[in-house]
Amino acid sequence: MGKTMDILRRKIYESFIFNFILNLVEMAKHSHVMKPNSKTLIKTHPEKFMDFFLIRFLLFIDEILEKAFKPFRKLWDQSWLVVFFRGVYKNLTKNSFVGAIVKEANFIYIIALYVYVDKLVRIVAGPLSGTWDELLFLLIVAFFVYRRIIWNKRYVYSAMDLPIAFFALMFMLLVFMNSPDFAVAIEGFRVVVQHVLWYYLALQLLRDRMIIHRTLWIFIVGIGLLGFHGIYQYLTKAPMLGNWVDSGETITTRAYSIIDSPNAFASLLVLFIPIGFAMFIAHKDIILKIIALIFTLAMGVSLLVTFSRGAWIAAFLSIIVFFLFMARRMILFIFAVVLAALFNLDAIYNRFSYMFTQEYRIKSANGGRIYRYNYGLDKVANDKTIGLGLGRFGGAVATNHNLSPFYMDNYYLKTFIETGYVGITTYALLIMTLLFNSVRYILGITEKENRILAYGIFSGMIGVLIHNFVENIFELPFMVIYFWVCAAIIVAMYKCGHRKDVD
Repeated sequence: MGKTMDILRRKIYESFIFNFILNLVEMAKHSHVMKPNSKTLIKTHPEKFMDFFLIRFLLFIDEILEKAFKPFRKLWDQSWLVVFFRGVYKNLTKNSFVGAIVKEANFIYIIALYVYVDKLVRIVAGPLSGTWDELLFLLIVAFFVYRRIIWNKRYVYSAMDLPIAFFALMFMLLVFMNSPDFAVAIEGFRVVVQHVLWYYLALQLLRDRMIIHRTLWIFIVGIGLLGFHGIYQYLTKAPMLGNWVDSGETITTRAYSIIDSPNAFASLLVLFIPIGFAMFIAHKDIILKIIALIFTLAMGVSLLVTFSRGAWIAAFLSIIVFFLFMARRMILFIFAVVLAALFNLDAIYNRFSYMFTQEYRIKSANGGRIYRYNYGLDKVANDKTIGLGLGRFGGAVATNHNLSPFYMDNYYLKTFIETGYVGITTYALLIMTLLFNSVRYILGITEKENRILAYGIFSGMIGVLIHNFVENIFELPFMVIYFWVCAAIIVAMYKCGHRKDVD
């Protein structure tokens, strides 16, 4: 096995692709243009929230509970049943390949594979398709309770804990204040709030650097494989599952992979392309650079063949954000590359230029986005303070209950119509707080590699937030979960560099 790996490694080192990328990396390393921005890190203190009264009160309660847990923990450790199973576990993990995998297992890896698990559950266990993630959520919460009592693993606080709790509380108040149909309102609340709560779980699971980096690699390889699948669909002219293009366009297929929607698939790629590119830049091992580049290129090409104009713009702006952090000198070059692609790739040019035709404007005003936006604003004209009520317009819940004739194709406008100024202001405060705290955490990350990765994660998150202006991206559970897991990774990277804050 070792001899085979040596031969494979030698072949890779001698290949044209390897040497081309190696030369590219060396040029970038010594290039004035690609040199990262030289700036002193701002000495921020994103953990000042720990002095907040409510956090100190929760820590006080935790210490009281710890006094109750200690005697129970001692009895548990000394019980014959626990001693027996602990011995079995040690033998299993020491002498078994499967056991070694079990030892390294982490719920975060399942979360990172959400789109695959969800697809598998829908195929083999249809009745669980709508609840499996909730059951997983409850299982992880139960595991945390067990871990806190038995292993004395403390809760990891972050600057986003209270903003998310405030957001959830405000939207719950909106449910009680304005719910013509309480069941619909609760369902609408779950769609908006429930998947944001995965942030709390993800941060507890991302305990060390190895787990963080494994999670990022699972993301890049997993989504990269979907990228290859999307390219395959385009090359083989896979049939479109819906009316995804206007009659005036000549596009015959759009990539969607296993997501079943090209726009949703495109948003997934928007989130992870900057992360893949950051991994290519950050890693020192040339093999890892090549792997990251291959999967990132697959995601990039697949994004093009989704023909999602909103996602193209979002991806472009997210890359600009990345280079604002990394190398501002590259921004003009990126503009030049994008313009060259726009004017030399007919399919892309035609897709964009169609937006400026009279035919597109007429269709948009008669049944497209412009019509939907005006229709929605008219509906909420008399209820702008608290809106029509959660789950009552422009989203999956409203459509399923025949309360809305269409999707809104603008998540923020849909939120405003359902929850009014109160809801959209609360949501805007949550997002602005997230972005502000993310930047503070990033500037506090001391390891250069992790900081570059955090730049990529933050840029991908910005791309998704931009895409939400033209799509209901956060109506999709996997996109909300992935977005907030990425936010948790940034926080975890900071905490891993300040170990005393982790455990």
